Amino acid sequence: MRIWRFRKSGCVFFVISFVVVFELMAIIQRIEDTDVENVKSVKGIKGENKLVFTGRKTANISAQNVHFTAKPKHFGSNNNTSYTNNPQLFPNMTFPFYEAEMYEDFPTLENAEPKIPHILHQTYKSEFIPLNYIPTIKSFLQHHPNWTYYFWTEESARKMIEQKFAYFLPVWDGYKDPMNRADALRYFVLYEYGGVYTDCDVNFLRPLDRATKLFSAILPPEPFEHSVFRLKMPFLTNNAIIMSRPKHPFFKHLMDSLDSAKGEKWMLLVGGPLFVYNAFLKYNNINESALSVFKDEPSVKGLVPYNLQDISKYPMGHEDHVLVPNTHFFLNTVAYRFDKNGVMTLCRDILNNKAFRTARRSNVCRKSDFTKLCADEYSKTPELWKRGCNEINRRISRSKEEQFRFTFTEHLWSISYDKPKFDVTKTVNIKDVVPKAIIFN
Repeated sequence: MRIWRFRKSGCVFFVISFVVVFELMAIIQRIEDTDVENVKSVKGIKGENKLVFTGRKTANISAQNVHFTAKPKHFGSNNNTSYTNNPQLFPNMTFPFYEAEMYEDFPTLENAEPKIPHILHQTYKSEFIPLNYIPTIKSFLQHHPNWTYYFWTEESARKMIEQKFAYFLPVWDGYKDPMNRADALRYFVLYEYGGVYTDCDVNFLRPLDRATKLFSAILPPEPFEHSVFRLKMPFLTNNAIIMSRPKHPFFKHLMDSLDSAKGEKWMLLVGGPLFVYNAFLKYNNINESALSVFKDEPSVKGLVPYNLQDISKYPMGHEDHVLVPNTHFFLNTVAYRFDKNGVMTLCRDILNNKAFRTARRSNVCRKSDFTKLCADEYSKTPELWKRGCNEINRRISRSKEEQFRFTFTEHLWSISYDKPKFDVTKTVNIKDVVPKAIIFN
């Protein structure tokens, strides 16, 4: 009798356990199918719009702040080695990269008017541009036949500043390097008109339309290999491609910050990427130390890098928010003459504990692209460098299809920086390339 009762109880327990496990598996599957973690209502979108990630299911929403989580997956590389086998040099880190691999397209809102106007701004010193820029400008025209195209010369840019921002003329005229004016100009035109600014050496791979509907400002970061191995930073904004709605307060903040930065000796700090980086941190009240904290799970299907999740001043989707997206979408190639082989040699030596092997380690330095990494610097932030090593290893392991799966633009650095091939004496009028180009007068 006791044996029967025990067997009966065991059967009941087994059945109950099986039902519970089955229900849990069903719940997990529903979560994975929808990837919707949390929906919060904030001001912004009106009516029933559809937030779309191509791939699996979509979520009908009437709210603007939608948080998704994506379960990491793995692609095979061009040498048929699965990422599950060895995607990184340092596999024993909880989350070994700066950002997630992208398996979904850039989020958008169906049936919604663009928040960012369909205007492209580009600039050169005169209306006569080098022939090298013709293919990249035509790539924009190919994918954006109905967009407006503004072209800014040194003369037309100064006229616009004089008419609309006369208070800034003393700083404008005081710049010693024309590049400082070119940097400053992009912030003023995006504040005044909105739209997209790109350098003339940015190539368009597909239409930007879907990127203009959900977010009010997008500030793509440089590839993490640049920030780590060139500047020893965990993150760096770019200013070769940026986009915004008109009158965005972040761009007003950039404009207002230019005066205090005009005396900096390094161009990147006067109005370039480091200037934008400092302004971004200040605008969002971000302490720089927070950039060394990495979330253990990719948010919004990997859209936001691990160390930039949930630290912005405004919630994602807010009209004053500035999105810093995964580098996959807009800046997906490393700079011209980036020393990939040298960096990989350094990374392998770090992996094998050979990088700083000497009696006086604090004085030992190694080449890192065009800068150097010293032992005492590495000992303070080893994870920063290990993540950087994993990023460059993952990059060189990808196939071309994997590398550009959802990429909108690529910065063809060599067009402008390969001096022997960049012939400024052979030019063409911009109107011959873009007949409908608007030049401010």
